[in-house]
Amino acid sequence: MPFTTPEQFIMLALLLFGGWLIGYASAPSPRKWKRRARAQSDKFTAYHTEAEDRLRAANQRASDLNAEAEALRADHAEAERTIAGLRAGAIAEPIAAVVADAPEPSVVEAEPVSEPVEPVAPEPTDSSAHDALTRIHGIDGPLSDRLSALGVARFEDLENLSTEDEMALEQKLALPVGYIARGQWRTQAALLRAGQDDEHATRFAPVEPARVD
Repeated sequence: MPFTTPEQFIMLALLLFGGWLIGYASAPSPRKWKRRARAQSDKFTAYHTEAEDRLRAANQRASDLNAEAEALRADHAEAERTIAGLRAGAIAEPIAAVVADAPEPSVVEAEPVSEPVEPVAPEPTDSSAHDALTRIHGIDGPLSDRLSALGVARFEDLENLSTEDEMALEQKLALPVGYIARGQWRTQAALLRAGQDDEHATRFAPVEPARVD
C-alpha cells in the first residue's frame, strides 16, 4: 500500500540512505577500478600480440611447406624424366646392338650343281696294304668291302678324308648324311693307325653297324 504517514516516509528515507552507505562502503575506489582496467587492457594487449605472433609463424610455416612441396614436385618430375630416359636408353641399346651386330644382307649366287667328288685314295699294291677297317665302329664286313672297292682300304685313307670327301663317300655308299662325321671315322682311323688301341677302346664303345643293302 502507498506510504501515507510521515513516519513511513522517514523510514523509507533511512532505508535508502543506509543502502547507499552500504553500497558506497563496499564499492571499490576509482583508483582500484583504474588499476583493474589497466591490468585487463595489458592482458588483452599481450594476448593480441601473442596471437598475432602465432598467426605470423603459422603463415610462415605454411609458406615454407608450400615451397618444400613445390621443390618435391619438381624433383619428382625430374626423376620421372630421368627414369623415362633410362628406360628408353635401356631398350634402345640392345636394339642398336642387335642392329649393329646383324650381318648385312648379301646376295648369294647359286653355285652350279656339280657331280660329287669321289675320294682320292692310293690304290693298294697287294693284300698286305689293307687294314682291318671293321675295327672302326660303324663299319661292318660288307661296308668294308665296298670301301675297298672305292679305293679306301687303309686307316690312313679314312684319316685323310676331307669334309667334301666324306659327303661324296656317303652318297656313294648310300649312307645317311653325316653318318661318317657322327661315327668319327677319321678320329678312330688316326688312333688305330697310331697303334693306340687302348685309347680307341676307351673312347669308342661298340655300336651296331649300319645295315647297307
